[in-house]
Amino acid sequence: AKLLHAKEILPSDNLVAIDAGNLIDSAIGATGKAIRDFAEQANGGVLIIDELSQFDLGHNNGNLAKEAMDAIVTIANKYKNTLCVIVAGYRDDVKAVFKYNEGGKSRFPHEVEFPNYSIDSLMEILAFMLKEEERTLGDGVEEKIRKIIYDDQSVLGKEFGNGRYIKNLLEKLEAVYMERQATDGVYIEEDVLKAFEDKKSSLETDADSVDEILAEFDKLVGEEMQKIKKRILKSIVYFEKKRK
Repeated sequence: AKLLHAKEILPSDNLVAIDAGNLIDSAIGATGKAIRDFAEQANGGVLIIDELSQFDLGHNNGNLAKEAMDAIVTIANKYKNTLCVIVAGYRDDVKAVFKYNEGGKSRFPHEVEFPNYSIDSLMEILAFMLKEEERTLGDGVEEKIRKIIYDDQSVLGKEFGNGRYIKNLLEKLEAVYMERQATDGVYIEEDVLKAFEDKKSSLETDADSVDEILAEFDKLVGEEMQKIKKRILKSIVYFEKKRK
């Protein structure tokens, strides 16, 4: 908003950002009205509607998504010279919502796709959030968090939530921290292991234990063998990447 205003493309640097989920209302017409009201509030600057897929999660058999898209197309026309409207979400989800109004595609001709952040970038986001919450990481915690991020990025692919993922990760750690009634502001390894119990086996695996896993793999068959195989591959790929 500041950049567009500085370049005299928009009359102000006003920015309004709203999650689509917060615009949902069961009353007919209420969601459309909420979108129009926020557009009026943002007029002159930038309006961001995030998590667009929330409009298309089975609400009223698609009627809500149509109502939302009709309103979005309307404001894009009404304020075409004074408002920058940005709708955000996963690419396929956004396209699914746009199908409810054929005018959406022509009103939003520019598409920007952001790749997943690198692990280092995500750790920088985490560091910023930790500073804001007056929290720090204890010994060994950063390495475990990096393992968690790497594993989830590999599994989730384009569905990985980037900044939102880090926020959720931090909330899980904070819940465990509060449960143990700590007061020092430090997340410890035990917090990570408890917050991510489903990943405990991989978190307790380090580079020196790969040979042990291989030996265990040789003794097992069937479903258990496949589980161990996945652990081996994840460990090898992770540590090879880290060495590079």
